Amino acid sequence: MSLTSSSSLSPPYGAHPTIVTDVQAPGDTESSACSLYLHYSLPPILFVDPYELDMRQQQYTVVGLKGKGARELEKPVHALPDEDGIEVILKTDSVVEQVQLPIHVRYGKPTFNTSYVVQPLDAPTVVLACSSSVSRS
Repeated sequence: MSLTSSSSLSPPYGAHPTIVTDVQAPGDTESSACSLYLHYSLPPILFVDPYELDMRQQQYTVVGLKGKGARELEKPVHALPDEDGIEVILKTDSVVEQVQLPIHVRYGKPTFNTSYVVQPLDAPTVVLACSSSVSRS
């Protein structure tokens, strides 16, 4: 069995959804020293609250948080200094079945003739890292 994952938003609407990533790891990782790494590339209209992430230290460690939007938590997307997205890398100390990343939606650029904007969002890249003692089948 190989590493597989699937992600969704919960709820799939609103200003404070959570990216829920379900992970299915190979069976031989359960007793090994393995960690999961999840790399998220968020578009400028989305951001994470670093203080909220600090409250999840028992679930995962924030290994990387990059992007100017990560410091400008309350600004609308069109008021950011540049429209770079945010990169987030999380690490779990064991293989878990689900990782939840709470996100926030910024106020978007004003539009005419529409009441909402659809924003594509890529699933995170999930990497399984194990010590060299893991048996191969």
